[in-house]
Amino acid sequence: MQEIDAISVEDLTKIYAGKVVAVDHASFRVKQGEIFGLLGLNGAGKSTTIKMLATIVSPTSGNARVLGYDISKEGLEIRKRIGVVQQLESYDRNLTARTSLALYASLWGVDKKEFSNRINALIDKFELGEVLDRKIRWLSYGQRRRLQVLREFLHDCEILILDEPTVGMDVLARRAFLDFCKERVKGEKSTIFYTTHIVSEAEYLCDRVAIIHHGKIIALDSPKELKKKYTDAKTVCVVLKDDSYLTKLVKVLDGMQNVTRKEIMEDTPEIHIVSQDPFKLIYDLSSLFQSDSYEVESMSLTEPSLEDVIVGLVGDQTNNGVK
Repeated sequence: MQEIDAISVEDLTKIYAGKVVAVDHASFRVKQGEIFGLLGLNGAGKSTTIKMLATIVSPTSGNARVLGYDISKEGLEIRKRIGVVQQLESYDRNLTARTSLALYASLWGVDKKEFSNRINALIDKFELGEVLDRKIRWLSYGQRRRLQVLREFLHDCEILILDEPTVGMDVLARRAFLDFCKERVKGEKSTIFYTTHIVSEAEYLCDRVAIIHHGKIIALDSPKELKKKYTDAKTVCVVLKDDSYLTKLVKVLDGMQNVTRKEIMEDTPEIHIVSQDPFKLIYDLSSLFQSDSYEVESMSLTEPSLEDVIVGLVGDQTNNGVK
């Protein structure tokens, strides 16, 4: 028997007010048991896609199925089987965190004993043990965000849809959460559909990603294959002794034909230079540093990132007039 896709999307389109195209004939499939990322700039169509899959808004045309159920006709069956974390906060701020979680669990039919077992297993993962009995209104934004994400792990959902879930989390909480998502999928064979603006997050977490731009899916594959397929550029990282040398170096780089892009790292004497011919660039820079008065701490070569792929693809699409 053939396994049903966790999510299947065919020519899905959403047009608001008869003229604003939020999602434009998007097609993709999400396998059961994978972490699938949807990446794109602000306004690219990520949140609208999530709202259609979660049956919060109806598509204008096209179709999609979640666990085999039609999003236009079987919304109730879908909502029984998924967990959703949206960007907007959604809880009663006058309740304590514990009371809010208990209420949410009861709505999903989780009995009190099972709730107790699950909350004890989750509060340490989400670092909320010390604030569980405080009113939500007194929690920081990061704590409220962790609370909103944690509650979706209290019930048995087959697909977890997460829209920018780590917004407001510090770097340690974010990494702990990403690792927990990996454990969850591996241990329970569940599926995660994930959107984020933090591209390195998706590169670390996702099995496959789709890149959406102006509502269109412009690329889809594993992060590794996307980097192979869409960029052969590499980055040369130069760290100078201090930032007084940066202005002079930038002027020289502006005149080099084999420099695709350059970026000065904020508040540091470090510059990243993207090049299609990095070895020639390293040779040229080495000659420059030897012949002129530069004090260089280090120079290294790095592989392209998923962010490089997105910058390249979105730039190409924009320059070619795709809107």
